[in-house]
Amino acid sequence: MSRTSRNSITSNFLYIIVQGIEKSHIFNKEQYKRKYINLIQENSEKFDISIISFCVMNNHVHLCLYYNNIKDVSSFMHRINTLYANYYNFLENRVGYVFRNRYYSKEIKDRNQLFNTMVYIHKNPIEANLVKFINEWSFSTYNDYINHKIEDKIIMIVFQKQEYIDIFNKIHSRKHFTEVFDVEERKSAKEIIKEYLLDINMSLELVCKEKNLLLELIKKMKYEGRILNKVISKELKINKNTVTRMLRKIQ
Repeated sequence: MSRTSRNSITSNFLYIIVQGIEKSHIFNKEQYKRKYINLIQENSEKFDISIISFCVMNNHVHLCLYYNNIKDVSSFMHRINTLYANYYNFLENRVGYVFRNRYYSKEIKDRNQLFNTMVYIHKNPIEANLVKFINEWSFSTYNDYINHKIEDKIIMIVFQKQEYIDIFNKIHSRKHFTEVFDVEERKSAKEIIKEYLLDINMSLELVCKEKNLLLELIKKMKYEGRILNKVISKELKINKNTVTRMLRKIQ
């Protein structure tokens, strides 16, 4: 999927995703997640940005924001990512790039898409098997909405009314929601398996007998291809519970 040119965006809502370089887990510690959240909150007002929702995962961050001037978005993202990169490199005693690229952004064109984006962002930890229930993830805006800790101006921007909680609960109670954006063209499960087997010059049967290799392949399928657990299970001919259990070891 092609990116939207920054200068061609006409909506005031943007969906943004920031990823660690080579999809590395640059937010793997609670301290790191809290730091990025603080940077978001500390700099949003300075750049006239309203944060609609966010979720900090282990190797990427989802953001939904409202702006008045598109140029402010670039300045805002540049500042928080630069500050975080300096912070991360210092604590990890490393140098070089921290983020995969500048950041990915996509215009949100209507209110239905806005709601879908919020739900997608908040439910990301469930989709990644990090938690079972949405309120168990402490690094998103979900609990802030539930506990009425969101600024009134943001409530009005999103819901256009103060009594928002019923709408908020309703959209998050859907069993199925639309994943509104693809960050990149994803490879199929079969493509990932084929490339991996060629790379290590082994058969799938042998890989499934080696726990470390099997875990590496499952990780590639999950995080590079965003393949569902049930599809991974089917393609590798292993129990779905085994897939879930192995993924939890690396999260």
